[in-house]
Amino acid sequence: MRRRQRAHNGDEPPPRQDDDRAASPVGAGPAAGTELQGDYKLYDVIPAWERYTLDSERPGEWLKRKLVGRDRTPIPSHIGCIEAPPPDDAEPRTGVCCSGGGIRSAAFNLGALQQIQGRDGNWAGVKYLAAVSGGSYIAAAFSMVAKTKDPSRPKETEDDSDPEVFAKGRLPFYHGSPEEQYLRNRSSYMAPGGIGRARLILRVALGLMFNLVFIGAAVALLAWVLALFYRQFHGDLQNRATEAIADTTQLELLLAAGVAGLGLVLGAISVWLRSVHDRAQRALETLALRALAIAGVILAVTVAIPELVELLRNEFGGSGKGTVSTGEAQGGAGVAAGGGFAALLLAALLELRSKLTIAQAAEAKAWYQKLAAPLRRAIAQLAIWLAGPLLLAAALILALVWMVGTPTISPWPIVAVAAVFVWFWSFSDVTSWSLHPFYRRRLCTAFALKRVKGRGPNPGKFGIALEREYTKLVPLSESGVKPGSEPFKAWPTLIVCAAANVSDPGATPPGRDVTSFTFSPVAMGGPLVGGVNTRAFEDHITPARRRDFTLAAAVAMSGAAVSPSMGKETRRSVRFLLALANVRLGVWVPNPRRAERWLERPGGGVRSFLDQHLRGHDRGRVRELSGAVAVPQDRFRRWATAPRAGPWYLIKEMFGWNSVNDPYLYVTDGGHYENLGLVELLRRGCTEVFCFDASGGTRLDALGDAIALARSELRVEIDNLDVGPLEEDDTRVAERCCVRGRIKYPDGPNGEEGAQGVLIYARNVVTKDAAYDVQALRLRDPRFPHHSTLDQLYTDEKFEAYRELGAHAGRAALEEAANARAERFGLTTSANGAGARAPDDAELAEA
Repeated sequence: MRRRQRAHNGDEPPPRQDDDRAASPVGAGPAAGTELQGDYKLYDVIPAWERYTLDSERPGEWLKRKLVGRDRTPIPSHIGCIEAPPPDDAEPRTGVCCSGGGIRSAAFNLGALQQIQGRDGNWAGVKYLAAVSGGSYIAAAFSMVAKTKDPSRPKETEDDSDPEVFAKGRLPFYHGSPEEQYLRNRSSYMAPGGIGRARLILRVALGLMFNLVFIGAAVALLAWVLALFYRQFHGDLQNRATEAIADTTQLELLLAAGVAGLGLVLGAISVWLRSVHDRAQRALETLALRALAIAGVILAVTVAIPELVELLRNEFGGSGKGTVSTGEAQGGAGVAAGGGFAALLLAALLELRSKLTIAQAAEAKAWYQKLAAPLRRAIAQLAIWLAGPLLLAAALILALVWMVGTPTISPWPIVAVAAVFVWFWSFSDVTSWSLHPFYRRRLCTAFALKRVKGRGPNPGKFGIALEREYTKLVPLSESGVKPGSEPFKAWPTLIVCAAANVSDPGATPPGRDVTSFTFSPVAMGGPLVGGVNTRAFEDHITPARRRDFTLAAAVAMSGAAVSPSMGKETRRSVRFLLALANVRLGVWVPNPRRAERWLERPGGGVRSFLDQHLRGHDRGRVRELSGAVAVPQDRFRRWATAPRAGPWYLIKEMFGWNSVNDPYLYVTDGGHYENLGLVELLRRGCTEVFCFDASGGTRLDALGDAIALARSELRVEIDNLDVGPLEEDDTRVAERCCVRGRIKYPDGPNGEEGAQGVLIYARNVVTKDAAYDVQALRLRDPRFPHHSTLDQLYTDEKFEAYRELGAHAGRAALEEAANARAERFGLTTSANGAGARAPDDAELAEA
């Protein structure tokens, strides 16, 4: 019990498990069979299955909670670092973080990382490289180019760089490298040329078509059910004055009034019981709300919808008597079948427009413009909020107009629609027709690279850059570069930062609805979800799901900037419309907490994995799960029965229903949680942090948000940070591009003083000593160096200007780090390192 309570509080890491844990594929130490170090603390300190065990509900609790209104108390996010920082007298743990910002950030951080990487490839002792969105584009590209062929692996299973082309000083993405030139030529990767733009338009149109086919099938089936109901109890809605129809309507109104009255009585009793019994009061309140909602549905189905159907049939019928001829019914069927939602909505809008005179429209516009600006914004937000639901309601009503007015409805169209709906519901994956696959593919054309020997009589000494084969993308667990492997002396652990959307009340702070979710070769997960070993998870999920766990897929998720749910950036007024219009870059990722749903190995393999994954927990649960998992041998049956995020998750996207315990998590852009990657480095105890910020805009919002998160979630303070020199004047020139601050980790449990570190923060601003081409672009383009993130089609001039700006920031950051280390050893005392001479190696060695 003590162990469970400590994990629930999150104040300290749970105790270490048995000694056999280090040898298991999800154990405490580095993953078995890998030489990569670092980041395993994510699943060692915050194991995902343990958090699910503490946070899950018993069978029947969900229904009971919904009926009686009992609130679920979710387990809170882990508070504090997962890796203790090194002491002050030890070598600092260095981390580099690259902000989000699309291609702007990718170009800027390319220049910065070229400087950090250095000429000898030692990465200045960097242990962690955390990147968000656009920063992850280029950080992952560095790692993919650096991943060289392993002679022990079959050639047909890998698609890596040739180690012989990495001569001294020719490291991945060195300035002038083949891969830099390759990327420069494809900086308009999203829609290159006319054909590229046509493909983008086609992909958007096809995704929208799939969305509308599924939603249209659902609306048509609902309209058919309602039409049968109205034919049975409301005649054909052509003569609402008959006695039978009147009696039926009266009974329905009495039923709705009775249910509503019951709800009001239950609500009144709950008020009286408030001071008597809290549990009974909450149950009665919940039942009262349920009763009022049911009464509203009864009124909508029996009164509101029939009235609207009759009104529209009168208008479109043109006779004024509410009758519709057979020809008109067939015409309506043709419109509904041929035009779909868009044609139906357009017909309704044109009908309304024909009733509105020019004078009335001008009067309405004048009235709207007289309103206060906040009220106008509120009206616009409300209109956008209602647009999506009203669109579906209009389609439903117009379908009913035709179905109710048609003398006979052939069952075959309904059977076909039902078959389409069942197919989508049973076998489709909503991610497959979202924009994510297209986005991932476009990113791969520019950033998923390898360097190999050239072809022809003069292959070139240093090779050429090529795109990796899309069918052989690097699995996430194999994306790391082993330290000490030739020709690289050292390589940092790459952490791709994304965000998992969570809507459970009390699980996240108000206004955020999101938690950190990171991918690395060693671990994946976050402080709220928990962590799991990447290789173990990949080995035990179905092949269909493994495509979500390549490095390219992780990068695309990290850059999924536009989605219905976007954490703290969510716009609830447009969430429904974005999902309806298929503007979805987010991905439903298998939840590490629900590992048992993705297991595919039959028999002992599943039992063995579960025994390791659930060690220390209920062994009966192990036997239950291992006995329940069975994998068909037939390929079609395996595909048909594989777990998938079906259309139900599209509905969840529309309404923002994202539970941390669902089988899938909705993962989007890392900037929806924190746009610098700084918090993830602090979570891992880094005491020397290089932060390169190209997140956009002239304000330091991303830095302020990261500092606030570090304080609230990690208890880490960042102070002594003077950002004044980073502010731009009227000519968009700043005094400096790099400043330094102090990192203060929390004190120990026994009162010992916490470790301290240094934050070196560099920003994409133009300084007086910037290169001339950078200055020239600043004078000619008023948007530089803060082009909108929506602008993803760069010219060579813009790309090079941002790269040089990043290189300038990288040089300034290295100089600032040298000054900080010199001050630490007493070699200089200049304030904030301004103008200080960087100590040479002999001085540092002597110190």
